[in-house]
Amino acid sequence: MSTEEERFLQRLLAMFRIEAQEHLQTMSSLMVELDVAVRAEDGGEVLQPLIETLFREAHSLKGAARSVNLETIELICRSLESVLSALRKNQMPLTAPVHRAVSDAVAGLENVLAVEPIDRPLDLAAIKLIGALDQLLTPPEEVGMPLPPVESLALSPLGLQLEPVMPLPPLPDPLPQVAPPPLPALEAVPQPAAPAPVTAPAEHPVAAPPAHAVPEAPVAPAPAVIAHDIHPRHQEMGDTVRVSAGRLGVLLNELESLLGLKQDATHRVESIRALHAEVADWRRERARAVLGLRVAARQQNTDSTGELARWLDMNTQDELFGKQLQDRLAQLEQAARQQQRATASLVDQLLDDVKQVLLQPASSLLDLVPRLARDLGITTGKQIDVTLEGQSTEIDRRILEQLKDPLIHLVRNAIDHGLETPEKRRALGKPERGQLRISVAPYEGGKVLLNIEDDGAGIALQRIREVALAQGRYTEAQLDAMDTPTLRNLIFETGFSTSPILTDLSGHGLGLAIVREKVEKLGGHLLLDAPPGGGTRFQMLLPATLATFRGVLVTAGERQFVLPTRHVERVLRLPVSAISSMGSKPSTRIGDEAMAVVRLAETLGLNASTAAVDDWLNVAVVAASGRRIAFVVDAVMADIEVLVKGLGPQLRHVRNIAGATLLEGGQVVPVLNAAELIASAAASAGSSLRPADPDAPAQQSLLVAEDSITSRSLLKGILEANGYKVTTAVDGLDALTQARAGQFDLVVSDVEMPRMDGFDLTTRLRAESKTAATPVILVTALDSREHKERGVEAGANAYIVKSAFDQTSLLAAIRRLI
Repeated sequence: MSTEEERFLQRLLAMFRIEAQEHLQTMSSLMVELDVAVRAEDGGEVLQPLIETLFREAHSLKGAARSVNLETIELICRSLESVLSALRKNQMPLTAPVHRAVSDAVAGLENVLAVEPIDRPLDLAAIKLIGALDQLLTPPEEVGMPLPPVESLALSPLGLQLEPVMPLPPLPDPLPQVAPPPLPALEAVPQPAAPAPVTAPAEHPVAAPPAHAVPEAPVAPAPAVIAHDIHPRHQEMGDTVRVSAGRLGVLLNELESLLGLKQDATHRVESIRALHAEVADWRRERARAVLGLRVAARQQNTDSTGELARWLDMNTQDELFGKQLQDRLAQLEQAARQQQRATASLVDQLLDDVKQVLLQPASSLLDLVPRLARDLGITTGKQIDVTLEGQSTEIDRRILEQLKDPLIHLVRNAIDHGLETPEKRRALGKPERGQLRISVAPYEGGKVLLNIEDDGAGIALQRIREVALAQGRYTEAQLDAMDTPTLRNLIFETGFSTSPILTDLSGHGLGLAIVREKVEKLGGHLLLDAPPGGGTRFQMLLPATLATFRGVLVTAGERQFVLPTRHVERVLRLPVSAISSMGSKPSTRIGDEAMAVVRLAETLGLNASTAAVDDWLNVAVVAASGRRIAFVVDAVMADIEVLVKGLGPQLRHVRNIAGATLLEGGQVVPVLNAAELIASAAASAGSSLRPADPDAPAQQSLLVAEDSITSRSLLKGILEANGYKVTTAVDGLDALTQARAGQFDLVVSDVEMPRMDGFDLTTRLRAESKTAATPVILVTALDSREHKERGVEAGANAYIVKSAFDQTSLLAAIRRLI
């Protein structure tokens, strides 16, 4: 293939990817609506249009995949299309297994599209999806028939020999063409203007199959029921053009560069105004001097024909020139100011228009929640009703992209920590199905409010106190002085977790701290509340669009810096007498809150200013990551609008610095990182706010129990490379013997081992006084909920699944436990 043909193919694949994402997003939303319709026992007048639209989307995606020779996507769509065709012709009932197979096929197509290269050969996962779909079309008499043996073995893309793959059952003969009843056109389906969110009941019978359909066994209810606002998917859009999001981002960046032009225009106006003022001052001073000379000449009766008279005549001409110069400067200033206003208005309007183009409905973010809740419900054995509201609210796509990870974490947190199992909910008198409600709504000031609320156990304040005391973060007196909101907000601190065991889902103590950090980086706030009816509510107050950056220009150590305005709560002047000592550090009381006082220059490692010190201090109160510090600066200059630029790959991360900006006159000024600045200030002040250093070299002794020599050597190498002293044991009994004889700070153990497994080892360690408090981490391939619960009962402190294992998670767990 020539270079030109290769480039053309790559352009086709890029266009296909955009088109496929649109089809799959529509199909995912349709599956959610289909699930709601089935559980609400809606009739064919609602189901059939949804199935018809699904069929058309699958058919269109199949055709698009065929045009670019993507065999995997084409084959999956072909089987999916066949199943949907049978459904739309009433040749098959929409049962729970059928719904699950179609949903899995849509998810499988998304996975194929997300992994590079997109044109890779058919793999086992795709074959499994196709087989599951084709099995639905297999006549009952053919189900369970023995399959012919495989004559040859397939080779994987890596060249490894795989196990024999059983061939798929042959497709049945064409299904009999049964004339279906006429369906109403999709456009004719009545759509309510603003339907209220409907929460499905705990149990919903599946719609009765037609008389000619093959009956199926009843299926247990799905772990997640989704109720949400039905929002229109096919809107009249008129003439449209498809532009990649990347190009829109580049366009926005280029437009933001025009902010420099806007600032330059303002600078030019100020320069002309200053020159105009100087000329006016010069004329006034000159006029006073000439007047004095004239008075002196009259008093001395100087000859009018002398030198003074000639000089005064020349001055009259200069005065005329000066007046003309001043008038021209006034005209120039007026014209420049008008041009500056026009430029500023045009730049602001262009930026606002492009930001409006970047708005997307919140559904592009919220649509991932139902599947996530379903999967977590299966993993944890919990039943969940998910209610989504406000999907049509529009938010900047850049904000939606950054919110994906925080939303996933909060949903996992609600399901893993908040919602109880059906048995426990029954014992508490609650419905078996837990409620998870997520809503997005416009808020005043161009903001949006995102709520994530559950009706689970809520925040255990006593458990928070116990963890805070155990980790040495606060004393009993400090905790007693805290009100309920302050105590509740301790869960946002790095390394703080109330989970009794560390798993792949929770217990790391990092998630909520990272969620708050990401929300604050977007210019938002994360709030925690307890609803009146019980449970937990997280609220994200976010800008609808990424606003132009504004900062407070300050000086410290005879240099200028920009503090992000969104992190500066207030600027004030404090008398030196208001500074007192709290422990070993300066502090003051601002309003009703006591906070540390730190010089910004000292935090940044600069020499203190040599300017004279008076009895007053300029203070900027900076808040980030739930902490506040009063920074003393030399001067507060102005609140300015700036364009922040990165420092380049050579300076990818400089502590306390988020970027730089160019001020009027070409001066480069650093923009400070508020969160890192507070952490640096806390560390330099030696305060109780100082976070633990995760990079401090560890000298603890570890015991590793693993029967596989390969895994044992791998763990030993990883831990020794990170500064730990490691002793190994070949099984649980060997580990128990060594634990009795030696002194270890932590035990890392496999579960499935000869003579004594990891569960029994943990139980025996907990039963002996010498090792009762020694932390135990179980690293195993057993990932079921039952095994994790057994690990908790045995007394393990962390449970890491090997399928999701990486050394970072293991090392983080060790640092947290010791």
